[in-house]
Amino acid sequence: MIREFLHKHAAYNSALPVHYKDFGFKPEELKIDGRTVDCYVAIFGNKDRAGDVLLKGCFAKSLQERGPGSPNPEIAYLNQHRMDQPLGRPLILEERDLGLFASNYHDEGVLRADEALIQQKSGTLKYYSIGFNYVWDKVEYDSDNDQFIVKEVELFEESVVTIAANNLTGIVAIKAAEILEQREELIRETEAALKKLNPRKQFEMRQIIAKHLSLANTQPLEILRQALGEVDQPTTKQVDWNKLADKFLVS
Repeated sequence: MIREFLHKHAAYNSALPVHYKDFGFKPEELKIDGRTVDCYVAIFGNKDRAGDVLLKGCFAKSLQERGPGSPNPEIAYLNQHRMDQPLGRPLILEERDLGLFASNYHDEGVLRADEALIQQKSGTLKYYSIGFNYVWDKVEYDSDNDQFIVKEVELFEESVVTIAANNLTGIVAIKAAEILEQREELIRETEAALKKLNPRKQFEMRQIIAKHLSLANTQPLEILRQALGEVDQPTTKQVDWNKLADKFLVS
């Protein structure tokens, strides 16, 4: 069943470059001053739909190395996770007790930035989402609560998004409703298979599966460099999930 899980997952997840987590907000929760919007873009301590719990400190290294005020301020502020549609730049990105706080400036003279401001005020755009990658040696599985404790991630961007789609973003050839239905079925199948294992094996397999799902994505730094025009040709290869599953897993 684990092999079937990986094969099914590959059908609609292997094209994704990074992981996404979404956070909804109400228009009255935003602080809008001119062209600057203040908001939380991630929350600490709560278990999300992926079973992850982000801990305060998980963004610290990324912010120090690539956040606003760093020598290399590269964390982007985007429209719908599109690297070709920056809305402006984060003036502030900092961890607070509640979560990751952002103060985002929307560029003047840019139509999509004007539209994003208007639609955040109206509530048409009511989700923020972060694009990141896991740092796997800083992720632990809590078997008692069936959740992953995330102590560090590589943060690449934050986006205003229309729908809290998580890692459905970028999927083609499958309707959204079908994806949700298949994902729920896949979760049920996986959980049923894992419950047949003893607790230690469950932990090991959850870690392995989580790493396989991460590897379904091409390496994000290369994708970002390509999107920014720093390289002309792709320098990464997509994972062949069928070969990988057949080689390393047993039915």
